[in-house]
Amino acid sequence: MKDISFIYDKKQRCFDLNMLGSEIQFEETLQTGVSLSLFTDAKVDEFEIPDGKENRGFWADVLDGENTGSKLWLILRSKNKIDVPKSAEEYCKKALFWLIEDKLVDNIDCTAKIEKNNLIINIIIHHNNITSHFKYEVKP
Repeated sequence: MKDISFIYDKKQRCFDLNMLGSEIQFEETLQTGVSLSLFTDAKVDEFEIPDGKENRGFWADVLDGENTGSKLWLILRSKNKIDVPKSAEEYCKKALFWLIEDKLVDNIDCTAKIEKNNLIINIIIHHNNITSHFKYEVKP
């Protein structure tokens, strides 16, 4: 499966096209799909929205009726750091479940922990006896 490659710009804290000169780069891994699934803000139910915040969501969901992305945005500013890893794991599993539904992978393991005030997310994907590892460090 060939896909446009996106890379994370730590300085600007966003994803951008992976370019080599003026050429868009492509990849044949799940890196872009996993990254965009986790770090695109999913729309949430009204009762989940933190006080003083507005709902978010991926603009293209209006076209296809899907709810792309994850709810990680709800916890990244959370003051209750104790519950953050467990919530992050649940949100990641839900955001990546489409990979299992579409039969692109067999199983997904998600773990999260707080380390030096950063949220560390580890994703392990299993498919056809191949294991892929993805690690993300998020500074709330």
